[in-house]
Amino acid sequence: MGLAGWAEALRATLDASVRLHARSDVPVGIWLSPGVDSSAVASLMRGAVPRPIAAFSVGFEYPEVDEIGRQATLDRFPAFGLAGHRVVCGRDALARLPEGLWHAETPS
Repeated sequence: MGLAGWAEALRATLDASVRLHARSDVPVGIWLSPGVDSSAVASLMRGAVPRPIAAFSVGFEYPEVDEIGRQATLDRFPAFGLAGHRVVCGRDALARLPEGLWHAETPS
């Protein structure tokens, strides 16, 4: 199999995985960063989900580590049909991390 064949097989596998994970009786959403990985999943999700997709992005109040303040995410482009929700995480939120992990039971 040539490079083009591998690329097509990878795309088909990713598309099948996203479609499988998007099956739901309730609305589904996505964690969205400016990165290529979550952007690719969001783009594939657009073909699998017929309604607007909730996209959640977390920023930080410290500019030196805040990705969403410096770079665009796909929820800024209407053609992707993403309903963007942004949360800015500060020192007070980070202090509650242990409590959040406890509630998550199985953090990932």
